Amino acid sequence: MSDEDKKCFTVVVAYDFSELADLALAEALALADVQPRAIVHIIAVLDGKQGMANIDIKGASADAAEQVQEKLQATVVAKVEQTKPSDFYFYVHSRIGNAATEVVELAGEVESDLIIIGTHGRTGIKRMVLGSVAEKVARHAHCPVRVMRHKDYDPADRPTIDPEPADPPGQEKHFHAKIDPKRFAFTRNHQVMPLRPND
Repeated sequence: MSDEDKKCFTVVVAYDFSELADLALAEALALADVQPRAIVHIIAVLDGKQGMANIDIKGASADAAEQVQEKLQATVVAKVEQTKPSDFYFYVHSRIGNAATEVVELAGEVESDLIIIGTHGRTGIKRMVLGSVAEKVARHAHCPVRVMRHKDYDPADRPTIDPEPADPPGQEKHFHAKIDPKRFAFTRNHQVMPLRPND
């Protein structure tokens, strides 16, 4: 890796042509947009036996890997044209093997500052059968890993906290208060500006 590349903010994105991979790529492009110099490495890994199901490529061979790389390049170019981020460099990688291993190895090769990967957040049997690529990457990576998933808050799933029991007679009462947050804006002129509550 050259000294020039070392000065850049380097991101590795695991990409499998799924909706969650699009979410991970969008996050990488947003980060690249705010960095003075950024390099984004997007990697698609073909399974040695199954190929890549999301784009219907069966098996794994040099030809299949090349097809994946071409498809990946077209996908990334289309996303870049939609979002129009600031100038940055990107590389598309196509590899054959274990997805988690290949992502972690690429991150090590390029001395990545961050890995971005999507996850379905599966639990239980599905996770045991399918394994969790995101979990394995997070466990073995030598840099921070950002795991992307869709936001799906459900008020019914929010935990409830039981109220504290009443203070026994003769003991000092606990005081509870909710203080409104103070709001600030950070401007491009590098000034922190307090905002009025109605702003």
